Amino acid sequence: MMAMAKQITPDERRKLAEKAGISDAVLYQALNGYDPIKPAGCVAIETKLNRVLMRWDLRPNDWHEIWPEFIRRKGAPPVPTKQEA
Repeated sequence: MMAMAKQITPDERRKLAEKAGISDAVLYQALNGYDPIKPAGCVAIETKLNRVLMRWDLRPNDWHEIWPEFIRRKGAPPVPTKQEA
């Protein structure tokens, strides 16, 4: 599992989840790579939160496979290795 690109506190996460219209548990699991949000949902959340969280934050293990055009984009995390995913 890969660490999230941005580090946020639990309180920040709860506030972001509320603003995004999802539960804190759903956001926690997505950020930590346990239960990913569907790609369209990631894009919607990214937009709704004014890019405070990016789609690669919400799908840390496979974002590069879904959105290969984001690889090496400014701010994008490194592509996870097989060991991290």
